[in-house]
Amino acid sequence: MVYTPAPPDPTDVVTDLIDAHVRQLGGQYSSEHYRLAEVVGRYTTVGGATVETKALAKFERNVLGDRQRTVAVGAAAQCMGHGCADPSSGESFVEPVPLDTNRHDVATAVLPHIQTAREWAQAHAERCRAQRYAGR
Repeated sequence: MVYTPAPPDPTDVVTDLIDAHVRQLGGQYSSEHYRLAEVVGRYTTVGGATVETKALAKFERNVLGDRQRTVAVGAAAQCMGHGCADPSSGESFVEPVPLDTNRHDVATAVLPHIQTAREWAQAHAERCRAQRYAGR
């Protein structure tokens, strides 16, 4: 029997993104404000290009007031085709929540956004004629 890898579960991916951020906090080169992204889906267009769906995590720290760390999770889709007229679905995020919120609850909140990004990616892949970029 041949092993066929399955796409990653978006809730596991978002949980891993948050865990990676928490692990780096307090390190020598830690950062309070940045984004992480991980691919959770790929589609091939009619022209041979790739459309990727990504889970996003945006980390911030409120510098005024309580200095609370927050995380906002979301999704986006992007066409990697050469000459694509509409290459991005745009990013959509849930409202920021405190970083110490239950990670599973945060990860499940992003599922509707990922579903919307996947629907855009699949529809775009069905009609996009952009070619795969092969370099110079």
